[in-house]
Amino acid sequence: MNWTTILTGEARQNCILQSDELARRYRLSEAVVGNALRRYEARGLVERVSTKIYIIHVNRQSHHVTWSTCSVRSLTSLLSQHS
Repeated sequence: MNWTTILTGEARQNCILQSDELARRYRLSEAVVGNALRRYEARGLVERVSTKIYIIHVNRQSHHVTWSTCSVRSLTSLLSQHS
């Protein structure tokens, strides 16, 4: 499984990633997805902001690492739903 391709594809849709949704979408266990996201977090490509919620730091056009332009409102809304 090519996680870089998956993350850049996800970044085109939204800068917020939910690991449980990703596991369902790709029919993987949450443990497999969590391990992959932790590896990418160590490389600075995603940032964990809450349990199962990550911000993707991959530029949508160039696929280079950059600070994401996430909407604070969308992130706050999502975190409120999970609390």
